[in-house]
Amino acid sequence: MPNSILIVDGSKLVNDNLTKYLTNANFDVVQAFSILQAKEILTNSDFEFCLLDLNLPDGSGEELLDIFEEKEGVKVVIFTFEKDNKKRRKLFSYNCVIDYIIKERNFNELSFNIVELIKKISTNDQFNILIVDDSPTTLMILNILLQKRGFNIYEATNGVDALNIIKNEKIDSVIADLEMPQMSGDKLLAKIKKIPEHISTPIMILSGTSKAEMISYVIKNGASDFIKKPFVPEEFILKVDKMMEDLKQKKLIKHQQELLQSKLDKEIQKNWEYNKMLIHQSKMAEMGEMLTYIAHQWRQPLNALGLVLQKQKLFFSMGTLDEKKLNESVSKGLNLVSQMSNTIEDFKNFFKDDKHIQNIYISEVIDKALVIIEPTLEANGISVKVHAEIDTKLSIIANELAQVILNILANAMDALIINEIKKPKIDININQINNIALVSVEDNAGGIDAEIIEHIFEPYFTTKQENKGTGLGLYMSKTIVKDHINGDILVSNTDKGAIFTIVIPLK
Repeated sequence: MPNSILIVDGSKLVNDNLTKYLTNANFDVVQAFSILQAKEILTNSDFEFCLLDLNLPDGSGEELLDIFEEKEGVKVVIFTFEKDNKKRRKLFSYNCVIDYIIKERNFNELSFNIVELIKKISTNDQFNILIVDDSPTTLMILNILLQKRGFNIYEATNGVDALNIIKNEKIDSVIADLEMPQMSGDKLLAKIKKIPEHISTPIMILSGTSKAEMISYVIKNGASDFIKKPFVPEEFILKVDKMMEDLKQKKLIKHQQELLQSKLDKEIQKNWEYNKMLIHQSKMAEMGEMLTYIAHQWRQPLNALGLVLQKQKLFFSMGTLDEKKLNESVSKGLNLVSQMSNTIEDFKNFFKDDKHIQNIYISEVIDKALVIIEPTLEANGISVKVHAEIDTKLSIIANELAQVILNILANAMDALIINEIKKPKIDININQINNIALVSVEDNAGGIDAEIIEHIFEPYFTTKQENKGTGLGLYMSKTIVKDHINGDILVSNTDKGAIFTIVIPLK
């Protein structure tokens, strides 16, 4: 019967309350109120644990211990009002007795401690303890006491054998005698601690010495605890319980840290993939905008090239096309084609993935962005002015900052066009305050609604019409400034529009 407990107590109140508490803790509980009733139950049933009162209506509960000794595997907790230390020591000599609890504390506290004790012992079988002592009698006593608590035991009679076991088996804890032939306990302790995977393995030292210097020495050199021989079994058990409980807590914390690290790694991977997708989508959006800007820059030379060709057709139809006019037209056409080719080169240089750090003035970075967008701004009647109070030189990846400025200018341009501003304008200001460089882009497009201004740097958030924007430009801009420049982008409204400020800390 798994997690099964027999309660043998003559008090109906105590027995019923314990049964209720343990049942709520998911144990299978059977009650007996006398020795006779307990014997009848034990004839047909086996249990993992027994809570045994010594004072029963038909005699001493001690009578049942011989039965429990015969039923191997039953662990008995004495639960009584008796404080007889002589009897207490005698009862601990039974292999089945694992604890002796006095009924003098608060009932809920007692019940809680019993449940914790049973849970603790039920999980001890996952731990391997190595005991090292040259005395066969001591080894036998330690083995019995530790097996009572459910631990798996390995034995060695000297330090050399102990080290071989540690190297070949999974050992969670060591209990070693200090005085041994071949290798003393303190030397064994030092050798174990030099093994990387056992640097934090708990080790208890046993010794007949009571010298404070030796006790201090082994504790300072890595021992978890020290116990003097001859020891009281209950004291030894309590010390082992504490040492192993500390180990359980460390393993639990390590396991939780590993789980958290695993979750963190998964989240990092997920965020990396998400950001990779955002970057890809942002590049696609940039490509679309780039084609728009190229179209604006090509419109004028294409129109001029069209006029050149029309003139050639006119001259030919009139019979006035001579070599001079033909050469002039070809030269003008080639110049226009060269102008368009230079435009493509400008765009290519602007959008190429150049991670080279340059020493460059902010005004030069702004010029890079204006080369791309200024013809489109002019085509829409939008004036742009650059004011440099203090033009700071930066050590940055220039194209990244230029793309950020381009994104902000593009958003300002879109707002001015959508809101049909009569005299649209954009002012770019460069300044420096202490060790902070500032680049502000201010428009007169009417500002950003209070409900949405706090969301504009979020991915996929856009104020534009459907299919007119991805909502990634400002998000990616802020990401670039924060991650690559260690700065920030701030936004606020003015009387006439909005102002975006790029904050760049100077190294």
